Amino acid sequence: MTTTTQAAELEQGRRDALDATGWGLPFRFWQPRNACLWVFLLIVLFGVHRAVGEVSAQVGYFLPALGLSGGIGILFTVAWLVWFRHLDKFEHEPWSMLATAFVWGGMAAPFAMAIYANTSLNYLYGKLFGRDFANDWAAGLSAPFTEELAKGAGVLLLIGLARYLVVTVADGVILGAFVGLGFQALEDFVYSGQGAAGSFGSDQIGESTHMIATRAASDVISHPLFTALFGAGLIYLVGTRVQPRRIGRGLGLIAAAMLTHGLWDSMVGIGAGNGLLTELLMLGVSALGLTVLWWAFEWATRQAAPYAADVLAPEVADGVVEQAEVNALFGRKARKTFIKATVARGEEGGQRRSSRRERWHRRRRIAAVLDLSADLAHSYGNDSPEVAHSRAEVVRVRQL
Repeated sequence: MTTTTQAAELEQGRRDALDATGWGLPFRFWQPRNACLWVFLLIVLFGVHRAVGEVSAQVGYFLPALGLSGGIGILFTVAWLVWFRHLDKFEHEPWSMLATAFVWGGMAAPFAMAIYANTSLNYLYGKLFGRDFANDWAAGLSAPFTEELAKGAGVLLLIGLARYLVVTVADGVILGAFVGLGFQALEDFVYSGQGAAGSFGSDQIGESTHMIATRAASDVISHPLFTALFGAGLIYLVGTRVQPRRIGRGLGLIAAAMLTHGLWDSMVGIGAGNGLLTELLMLGVSALGLTVLWWAFEWATRQAAPYAADVLAPEVADGVVEQAEVNALFGRKARKTFIKATVARGEEGGQRRSSRRERWHRRRRIAAVLDLSADLAHSYGNDSPEVAHSRAEVVRVRQL
């Protein structure tokens, strides 16, 4: 039985956790006294101006291809968005902040920064080493630096605009992913238009479809992944009130983002025309990128889970949430232990392995507890219709 004093202490612990992480706070873009706002607006507006100039010249001639690539690009973007939103476990980032990150990635990073730097470096490589070298290696020796720094600048500006919100490694991962998602969406759109232009408009739909299929295959390991790693590295590098500065790990994650990007863009040069070698390189780089991203998410989860436990502590004391369900939030190993825990055989005695249905049911329980944690964060621990619904859902799912 929880005493009044204990209940008050648990409620205070919940508020302290929410104050430390900024979970549930809204994002306020308009901050006229914040220099980050004016730098953001200046670069984004310049990028929009350049983007309009790039696209308007093609609209009249290649409208079918641009319309097709734009429509399919929206579908791919929504799919990525849903996936990254699912990965945002403990408390969903404000949509307004994610939209701001997407705009930087789509307009500022490519059109105001990366295109100019890439073009200059490609010309330089061609002059120094010849066109064949530039065709094979220029992308891998320029984009990892110019594009990741351009996207990373947006993450850094958003840290300055949302310094009370972006404080955990998980925040850096999700924010970086949405900057990268904006970059990828606009890049796919531009490449599709260029594909149609390559055939002089004679087979716009065919060329655009071929380009979309090629880009879709390569987008599995692309800008959202690279910039998610970069964003996590920035949090470690600059440090926050809940994440002490860890320069080595921060630089390591930023280097991993650039290395993965560079290897991905250099596969043709490394493969030297050998199709099988290029395919093997693609698999290897994909495994490398996803493994590093998994590590970043594990670090982020272990950092954020104690705060989630404090948020849920009063619910455990009231019997709404079980401690085993909270323990399952502390990383992959803890989650796996909870999901695959053995089950008593009943009257027969002993233990048996959990069935597939029981494992599925435990995953549902974890998801319901995470939803409750997110709703508690948005209500600052107070009762609300959303919190009441989530509490009832936790109980309902456990009784299935």
